[in-house]
Amino acid sequence: MPFESVIAPVYDGTMTSVVYEGSPFTVPTPNNIIRTDQDWGVHIEWTMSGVALLFLENFNPDAVFRLLTYLERIGPGAGAVLPNPAMEVPITAGTLAGNTRTYTADLQFPAGSVPVGNYHLTSVVQLYHDAAPAGTPVPIGGFIELPMVMFFNP
Repeated sequence: MPFESVIAPVYDGTMTSVVYEGSPFTVPTPNNIIRTDQDWGVHIEWTMSGVALLFLENFNPDAVFRLLTYLERIGPGAGAVLPNPAMEVPITAGTLAGNTRTYTADLQFPAGSVPVGNYHLTSVVQLYHDAAPAGTPVPIGGFIELPMVMFFNP
């Protein structure tokens, strides 16, 4: 899924995301049916590239990407935004190769963090000038809609 960037194509990106159940320390296997007694998470990978990459990183080394996953409940009940607060990844944290930087992150959630039900999930990555709590958003970000996920009591 592409990023939206006000300065594309000189700085632009793509992202992928997958939901998994269990430990994030192995290659995440997609899983859209999650037991409420199991830890679970969302693995996000994104790549930023362009001729402005190093300029932006040197100009604003305090910039961070904020990562969130929105859960929209299908049926009665409330949705959620996880994690709270958002995970922050420094703009210089990824692996650099030429004018491309690749990032990975695991948003990990404990068992029981989401009530039984069906949910639409959307992962969001947005660039901010600086870290929370001040954090001024930049109009550069991406989102990806994940498949519907069912949380159930085993």
